Order: sequence, then structure tokens, then C-alpha cells
Amino acid sequence: MKLNRLSQENRLYQCPVPIIGLTGGIATGKSTVSTLLKNAGHPLICADELIKKIYQKTETTAFIQKLSPESIDEQGQINFKHLRQNAFSDPRKLTQLEAFLYPQLPQAFCEEIPPNAKYLFYDVPLLFEKKLDTGVDATLLVYSPRQVQIKRLMERDSIDQQLAEKMLQAQINIEEKKEKSSFILRNTGTKEDLEEKLQQLLQCIFT
Repeated sequence: MKLNRLSQENRLYQCPVPIIGLTGGIATGKSTVSTLLKNAGHPLICADELIKKIYQKTETTAFIQKLSPESIDEQGQINFKHLRQNAFSDPRKLTQLEAFLYPQLPQAFCEEIPPNAKYLFYDVPLLFEKKLDTGVDATLLVYSPRQVQIKRLMERDSIDQQLAEKMLQAQINIEEKKEKSSFILRNTGTKEDLEEKLQQLLQCIFT
């Protein structure tokens, strides 16, 4: 494997092994690829899972109670669908939420590095938006055209086109990500097609 181009001190969170940054856009199929990689035994850390652990902290619920009290239900739990809609409809709240969550990621990441790993995939949606791509040894983009993203997002989350487009606007355009990525995995067909393309791509990466 020829990915170890960064020194540990320059790598994201000073990770001791090469990182392949796995990213995509909303509704491009990145989560499916992440699951396929994990099922195949590849070491993988998921940023969304790290964020979920941070959301489980009592101090996070207290923060959201102040930021968006209507996103806390009668049982004192976070209503994530409401929080997502609220945050994406108000850029100021989205910025405040991210400023609370993201500084907690380095410690959470380091706690999840598998023992004896020789490399790892880091599944992170905002890899380019947060300029984390400079700290990984390669980037792998799961790509779908924008109109495909919108259609999938509307179906997946039962939302209208306007909200789907707002959510996409919070990310760098998928075509720009395509230009920045080391490897491209196109996802416009079936899951079986995607899995076959992934296997072919992994052979290119690791040989």
C-alpha cells in the first residue's frame, strides 16, 4: 500500500497509521460503502458515530436545550429530525452547533483507533468542508450527480425539494469534491453494482 505520504505529526489527530478519508455528499451512498468496508474487515472509524456518542452526553442535551429548545421532546430527548431541519434553516444555529460538537472529535477519534491497524478508513461527510483532507493520506469520494442526491434525499427523509437543496448547500458541490478526490466511486446503479465497483477500486488502492 502506497498511502503513507504524511508524517504522523501532520496527519489528522496525529493518527499513527495512514488514513483514507471516505466522503461523499448527502444521499450519495457513502454510508452503504462504509458498511461494505466494515463487513469486509477493513478498519474504519465513522465520524457520524463519534458525533452520536457526543450527542449522548448530558452536556450536549443541555447545550441544545439552550440553542434550540423546541428540538427537545417532552421526555427530555433530542428530536434529531427537528434539530436537523432547524439547524439547516438557520445558518447561525448550524455554526453554533458545529462549534460545540467538532472540538470534541479528536479525543473521540483517538479512542476508536483499532489496535494493530496498519491503515484505516475515516468516514467523514464534511471532509473537504472542514479542510480535513489535508490531514489524510488519500481521499475516496462516493459520487452521485446532484439531481440524484436531491431525489434520494427527498425520498429518504420525506422532505420537500427546497429543504433538500438547503441541506446540499451546506456542503461543497459534489462536482468540486470530485475534482479534489484521490479516488472516485460512482454510485448511480444498484447496490450490487456499487459493491463490484468498490472491490475493483480497493484492488487499485492496495496494490
